Amino acid sequence: MKKWKIVFILCFLFFLGCTSNKDYINSVKKINLSDGRSVEEVINEKIQAAEMYQLNSSNIVLDDKMLHLLNFGDKENVFHMLQQNGVTFPNDDTIINWEIKENIENGKILVISNKNVEIELKTIIENNFIKIQSDKISVYDKKTNKLITPEELETALILYNIAIESEYAGIYPDDNIVYKRFNEKTILENENTIYKIKYYPSGRIKYISDDTMLELYFDDKSYLDNIENMILIIEKDMNKYKDENINQLVDLSRDVEFELIAEKLNKKITNKDKEKIKALEIKGNQVLDNLQRKLDEVYQIEIN
Repeated sequence: MKKWKIVFILCFLFFLGCTSNKDYINSVKKINLSDGRSVEEVINEKIQAAEMYQLNSSNIVLDDKMLHLLNFGDKENVFHMLQQNGVTFPNDDTIINWEIKENIENGKILVISNKNVEIELKTIIENNFIKIQSDKISVYDKKTNKLITPEELETALILYNIAIESEYAGIYPDDNIVYKRFNEKTILENENTIYKIKYYPSGRIKYISDDTMLELYFDDKSYLDNIENMILIIEKDMNKYKDENINQLVDLSRDVEFELIAEKLNKKITNKDKEKIKALEIKGNQVLDNLQRKLDEVYQIEIN
């Protein structure tokens, strides 16, 4: 699978007759890199990657292990996994502005931005050439002023390319589509196509698999008490974490989700269990919504 790496190398343009800021900006845009793309094309790609990261920074699919699995999954399973996890695409109709922020002793600093992302690009003039260096390009979340690192940009762009190649249409910020947790109907609707399900004679779920990325085994017992305990742990512990260690609660939240789905798929579910499942689903959604907000807060902390 093709992966684009967002890397600038030293690049030069013969600089002649740039008598205005507009001329200078147009000259910078047209600089060709070693891969044949222009600076403008690569900057646009950086903005796209930054927005992809902003929209999905706390999504489990941006985990390195998950991306590795997605990279080698077949199109149908990748599509479904992206859909299940609510991967969101940036809008394509954004307006990008280029301007010169300031003149420096031997060049100019350009700012390229839209409503969500701001990029600072330092250009140096040596003799009659404009020079651009990768360590002089910085990408920021415009609202929080958080630096988005090259590694984060690359990961987001890999996810974007995986989604495009799987023909995933995506969810867009203006679609008002909300990912629904604990959705057993998706599994039932795709049984024998994407998912394989096995049951115990008791009617409880024994096994759920998509043959690629998901393979879950369950004991022949009720998980309702365990689900309740995990929800309480997440609620109690989420404020302890100020860094990426909070991801262990994300793992726990996935256990909550799939164990509750397994309970909802029980063929011999009792009315008493249905009532408890309903209560756990309400409590689970409240706690996991709070966890999502905490994740957003953690990953939006400004890098000093």
